[in-house]
Amino acid sequence: MNNWRSQPDVASIASPKFPGSFFYSHTDGMLVLGAIGGTSISTPMWAGIVKLVEQKAGSRLGAINSRIYRIAGAGQSNAGFYDVTTGNKTFNHVSGFNAATGYDLATGWGTVDIARFVSAYTQSDARSSASVAMSRTSLSFGKTRVGSRKQKTVTLTNSASKKSGESVIFSGGSISGSPAFSLSTTCNGTVAPKQKCSATLSFAPTAPGAQTATVTITSNASNGPNHTFTVSGTGK
Repeated sequence: MNNWRSQPDVASIASPKFPGSFFYSHTDGMLVLGAIGGTSISTPMWAGIVKLVEQKAGSRLGAINSRIYRIAGAGQSNAGFYDVTTGNKTFNHVSGFNAATGYDLATGWGTVDIARFVSAYTQSDARSSASVAMSRTSLSFGKTRVGSRKQKTVTLTNSASKKSGESVIFSGGSISGSPAFSLSTTCNGTVAPKQKCSATLSFAPTAPGAQTATVTITSNASNGPNHTFTVSGTGK
């Protein structure tokens, strides 16, 4: 509306009176009871909820809107939302939208159960809209002396927009093939938009000859769950 986003995502404490949130303030040496509602309390509450999600995820989240719509669309209750189905936003003789089953323009996806929402948001099986870009799709160690060790690294980047993109949750990696290769990775947990993690490969041949392996890094990215590249080397 008027080039501004005007749809609700979620619902929270709207009125300072029904029921409102009560607090005490210290004024002129006296404790004064007050009540608050609307964005004055709902916004800092959601800021706190996001911090709880970040704490569980282990990193910053980026924009959360698209993920909320995806997990809530798959099941409001499982995503930690209580569906508000009655009432409307009519105010001061101006007609508003009615609450209804599922998403609606009065209350969005509804009110939140914080513990359930934090758990649902950070589950790795919730697909991210972001994609992962790999710096390389293959590594060659060339000829390596038997008994020595070489290392090379592949970088994986969350390619989503830093301003409005979604985080990617990585769940480690695996390697199959020659035991001359070994893997260590920082791709565990949440990676925010434009941030990176890495997979470091070591090649330590114990006998002459060509060696190969395949490395798989797992994530919930839109182009996941598997990000695969090959490694090769020759012992001499």
